[in-house]
Amino acid sequence: MASLLIQENSSLQSSRLELRREIEERESELENFYPLEILDAPYLPENPVSPNTKLNTAIAAVLALMLAVFIVFFREFMKEE
Repeated sequence: MASLLIQENSSLQSSRLELRREIEERESELENFYPLEILDAPYLPENPVSPNTKLNTAIAAVLALMLAVFIVFFREFMKEE
């Protein structure tokens, strides 16, 4: 029983290594197919980026108004006379 487990373990390890080799080959093919070039080094901005609360509030108000108008028209349309 132990020899079967050892044999299966070695088989799985060789399969894993073979698959790892295949992944590395495909990655190198992709690197050759889509060559990437770093244009600029990354940097931290001087001013932190934060949400624009005034703009977000204005957009929310306009969307709420549009939704309210839609609901009024829809209720009027669905009214049975």
